[in-house]
Amino acid sequence: MITLRPAAACAAMAILAWTAPAAAADQRDKSVLSLVFDLCPKVLADDEALRDPALLAAIGFTSTAPRETPTFKEPRAEKGSGSDRIVLAGGGSHGCSIWLGGSDTDRLTLAVMQRAQATGYRGGRVFRTGGGIDVAVLLDSANPGRSLSIIGGDGGGEIGIKPAVTIVMMDKKGN
Repeated sequence: MITLRPAAACAAMAILAWTAPAAAADQRDKSVLSLVFDLCPKVLADDEALRDPALLAAIGFTSTAPRETPTFKEPRAEKGSGSDRIVLAGGGSHGCSIWLGGSDTDRLTLAVMQRAQATGYRGGRVFRTGGGIDVAVLLDSANPGRSLSIIGGDGGGEIGIKPAVTIVMMDKKGN
């Protein structure tokens, strides 16, 4: 059994308290980057991808009622709760959408934009809409017609958390 002196025990607890949030943030970054750059291309290729219970279970998501708009219904899934909640929706013809919220949305947005630019997406200039929402659109050099839009807000009201960001990957065939 290891016995720590009080000062050493306090130092060890401080190190653990400092590294635990960093590790959790790193894992959340990896998870969001994987959703955008690994899962979304699969969703674009297969309208039924988000209806696959095995796929959803493998990435820790649970299927929910479909997302309905005036013109279409698409599969929808959620992971987490509160500010850690992430919502997915999509099908190949309607794109792949990811909604996430929490105090780390700025960091996650930057991570997505950096990965996109590092993997051949071009653009990304942020502009503000008339409604005051920041939007960046990046175009994939390797897949002409594919775009990645990053919307600073809860586009479509899917997550109900502020701050929030909506990330949408679409191919030219999408609406």
